[in-house]
Amino acid sequence: MTEALAGERLPADHTDDNPSWVWRAGGVISCAEEVADFTEGIVAGSLLDETTRQWRLASLKPMNAAATGAAASLGFGTYGLGLEGAGPMFGHPGNMVGFSGLAVHDPTAGNTVIVLATVYLTPQGDAPQNVLFVPILAQLCPEIAARLAGGRPRRAYRHRRSRAGRRDRAGDVAEERVILSILPTRGC
Repeated sequence: MTEALAGERLPADHTDDNPSWVWRAGGVISCAEEVADFTEGIVAGSLLDETTRQWRLASLKPMNAAATGAAASLGFGTYGLGLEGAGPMFGHPGNMVGFSGLAVHDPTAGNTVIVLATVYLTPQGDAPQNVLFVPILAQLCPEIAARLAGGRPRRAYRHRRSRAGRRDRAGDVAEERVILSILPTRGC
């Protein structure tokens, strides 16, 4: 681990590995934009009827029934019918050797976050998509990030772009699509 933290040991390159060994988990290969479209469709309901979408949301239960604290009270660590809760966002993380990702969408605010990386774990043993999601969440939801940290929210950077361009009453963009892809670009 010391070598990895010092940058002397790099992760193995799994770019050309065939993901079929993880069966269904490796059955879909997509670019980040396609993952965002799919996540928005599954969470917001355009790929599912409203009854099914509500049924999935109602199925969310804590993964650790004994969990307490801010994360548990804000909906983090919930799972049900292929859907995981991440505060106001819903979606799913994923890992396999050489790759990790997180795809979440907030149906109320319209925010979507896709994090893709070509590494399975950080040198510290953490899931990289979770490490990368924390500062993104702090920008999109400063009040939630502050509660998770046990403090008060700091003023977040105001995003000025949006795919849909919807604006709130103050004139700020009311939805955001954040795609952080740390993958070699081969086209989509």
